[in-house]
Amino acid sequence: MKLLNFKLFILLFALTVISCKNTKEEKKAVEVETETVDVYADDNIIIDGKSVTELLNNYSLKNSLEGDNFTFNIAANNKDNNRILIYTKGLDNEFRKTISFEGKVLETFVLDQNNDGYKEFYITTTPLKGKSYASVGDVEIIGFASHKNEKIERIEVEDVKAIKTERTDKVDVVDGKLQRSFIVNTVPQKYNYNLEIDGDDYELTYVKAE
Repeated sequence: MKLLNFKLFILLFALTVISCKNTKEEKKAVEVETETVDVYADDNIIIDGKSVTELLNNYSLKNSLEGDNFTFNIAANNKDNNRILIYTKGLDNEFRKTISFEGKVLETFVLDQNNDGYKEFYITTTPLKGKSYASVGDVEIIGFASHKNEKIERIEVEDVKAIKTERTDKVDVVDGKLQRSFIVNTVPQKYNYNLEIDGDDYELTYVKAE
């Protein structure tokens, strides 16, 4: 009887060990899979002499916007001396760009502003005023266009010349288009944007909304 109980104890102990080992291996497999999935990193993309994987360690904001046959990737650190890192993946003529400015990134948009079948990518930022963000709240639009899904072109953005009431400037998407709104002397104002193309030249112009 004692021998039987001893054998049962050994068998249960062995099953417990095997079960724990399998659980650890399954957990390890899941952890490895999670760690290797990173849609932003890429050791093969080099910018300023460093791989994107290495550069992204210094960025807190990371976003990947979908083009028709490529991705438009944006990263920013949103510190006092900000840098926006931009790179595409999937184009014949890949785009690599770093933008330095004082301010922080607010939002990113992917749109077809002029309904020509090709995407544009917009980044809104607010400037650094003194030592605090958005002390006046003006918003800047940075735009890039997919030129026939072959290459990326910078979009020139027409400046809205108005003295806006502090912290009222906003850029939103309305009916698939960019729209800016703000207040001047207690009067709300809205402007709609149009994308104009002349060859490889792109310009975002505005018109006052009715």
